[in-house]
Amino acid sequence: MAERKTRIYRSTNQTNYSVINNEVLRRDDLSWKAKGIMCYILSLPNDWEIYLEELQRHATDGKSSFRSGWNELKEKDVIERIGGGIGIIEIDEKNGR
Repeated sequence: MAERKTRIYRSTNQTNYSVINNEVLRRDDLSWKAKGIMCYILSLPNDWEIYLEELQRHATDGKSSFRSGWNELKEKDVIERIGGGIGIIEIDEKNGR
């Protein structure tokens, strides 16, 4: 049986898009669920206040599914709570964190 090839068509639209560092997307230790949650968060404005209950409303996953992806991001040190909010940990390629 011949191997099927997949083509990727990229939009040429120059508005309403996000630029996301490939670091989190190319991590082999994160599930697709966790990567999707992270990409959604990174698509929000920088001053956006993150409420977990609000995030859950923007996808079809149930509460436990969302929480497992969210907890994975916390366990892998991709996100952390800072004071009353949530911080995204930026990777320093030289120091590994």
